[in-house]
Amino acid sequence: MMDQTPQEPPKTPFDGPQKPQGAPQLRSAQTLVTIATISGPVSLLIGGVMLSTIGLVCAIMALVKANGFLKEPGEDQWKVIASRIRRSSVLAVIVCALALILNAMTVASVMPAMMEAVQSGDLTSLYESYGMAPSGGSGSTGSGGSSAWG
Repeated sequence: MMDQTPQEPPKTPFDGPQKPQGAPQLRSAQTLVTIATISGPVSLLIGGVMLSTIGLVCAIMALVKANGFLKEPGEDQWKVIASRIRRSSVLAVIVCALALILNAMTVASVMPAMMEAVQSGDLTSLYESYGMAPSGGSGSTGSGGSSAWG
């Protein structure tokens, strides 16, 4: 009978026997940069200032952790991984900052019309200011009034 060796899962640098002291810090930076990389473009799609802010904070934290790891003495294999995480975090900082600026500009341009519509109760002013006609769906009162408050 032939010797059959059990198949082992693939090895990653985090599974190696000689982990440096900063390996958990590097793994945390990798998680943070993943969150930032996802939250930046998603905040552009849904228009979330809060989401782009969270992404920016995560990207900055990942950048600080990767830079801190690169300053420590250690193996070149780990330095390469840290430099890749740093490069990804710089890109995530740029994307999230751009998303934050665009989302803040959108909020600043829409906020006056939104506040006026909420204070007056006339939501058709929102549609008219952006050149859209209200559909008069399930929200209409049936009477000729256009006020949301009755």
